Amino acid sequence: MKTKLLLMLLPIMLLFAGSCSGLLDDLIEEAEGEYDEKRAEVQILGKWNAYEYYSNDFYQEGVSNPKDFSTVNQVGVLLKYESRSGSCSTKMEQFEQRLDHFKLEFRVSDKVILETKDYFKATTYDNECTARTDTDGGVDKEELPYRLDAANGMLYLTEDEDTNYEVGFQILNLTDDNLHIRYDSNGEFIDIKLRR
Repeated sequence: MKTKLLLMLLPIMLLFAGSCSGLLDDLIEEAEGEYDEKRAEVQILGKWNAYEYYSNDFYQEGVSNPKDFSTVNQVGVLLKYESRSGSCSTKMEQFEQRLDHFKLEFRVSDKVILETKDYFKATTYDNECTARTDTDGGVDKEELPYRLDAANGMLYLTEDEDTNYEVGFQILNLTDDNLHIRYDSNGEFIDIKLRR
């Protein structure tokens, strides 16, 4: 009698087990996703130094053949370019800039310390075409709020806390030793590779 009852219930139990396997797979995937997000939150903490930095942030107005620096690793490289954006229409303004270092330090407090050391020199002209040279540079440190959206592979830095304006970087790679982020919006491009 027990065997007959067991044989009658076996197909029902197999159907039930089959229908639950999809639910079990969903639960496992959800748990893995939560684990990956928590792991990313821990992995990003600490100090990161850029070893590659690419950008197209060079304004070369009035230049017939502007230089394309977007493929040049700009860390430690002195870049020179020209522009005709000033008041004197007969002379080209001369610019030099160098990024000595770019560092990020992610803290548990959801704040990031952004540190850059750079050099900038501009030779511009006034209305009478008289040259004026300005230099700027040094170490600049900022503390910014950040938000990590590991599920969508995004890192958001809040540039202006008054307006909550966020700049979103796509996370292309995040391991224990490497971080690769990219910003690409409205023609502006920044690609940064960092390591511990």
